[in-house]
Order: sequence, then C-alpha cells, then structure tokens
Amino acid sequence: PVPAIESEINITSNDPDLPTLSIPITVTPAVANDDNLNPLVTALKGNFPNPFNPTTTIRFSMKEAGAVKVMVYNLKGQLVKNLVDTELSSGNHQIVWDGRDDRGSSVASGIYLYRMESSNFTATNKMMLMK
Repeated sequence: PVPAIESEINITSNDPDLPTLSIPITVTPAVANDDNLNPLVTALKGNFPNPFNPTTTIRFSMKEAGAVKVMVYNLKGQLVKNLVDTELSSGNHQIVWDGRDDRGSSVASGIYLYRMESSNFTATNKMMLMK
C-alpha cells in the first residue's frame, strides 16, 4: 500500500481576528488498474508511437466479447497486414505492428490506415511509418 500524505492548507486573510487559518488534510493515494475494468464502449484507440519506426502499438477496447479484426491498409486501400482476426474477451487489448506485410516483407515509409471491425463497430485511424 502507498502511504498517506499528511499536510495542511494555510489560508491568509485580511481579517485582524483570524489572519491565518490552517486546515489539516490527509491524502491517500490510490492506484487504479484499468486492465481489470471492462470498458464502457468498443473503441479503436490511437497507436503509439506515431510516427513510428520500426514498431507501433495499436490499442483497442471491446465492451463485449466477440469476433474482432484489426487490419492495416495502404492509401490505395490494399490490405497490407491482417493483425487480428479472432474472438477476444471484453476488455482492453493491444497489438504491435512491426511494419511488415502479410508476406513478412518490410513496407515502405508512408501513411497507413489501421481498421478495426467487430459486431456493430467499425473505425479507421491513420499512422505514419518513417524510416
């Protein structure tokens, strides 16, 4: 457990009868582990880092368990890499893309789109690979 922090707040006023008022406070830090919380919505979150070289982490959340796909496309709309195509539990998830296509070849520098599809949800975001 994290120890509590004890201090006080001092308030200075122009009141001659009470020029300074001290209020004791105690702060108890709490650590939230978001990984154990089920998200309220299904969402495709940003990738980090962006721009990236050589890898980036794509984060997404699923409100309910189910089938999900996460794919990377080039700006021509061509599928570059299928990152996820499976059933996943509800919760927060992430996948690392190493800048390689489905054949294992390194892709060129440029802007790529990553798309998440699940039941009743579709979203697309941009990312940039800089070599």
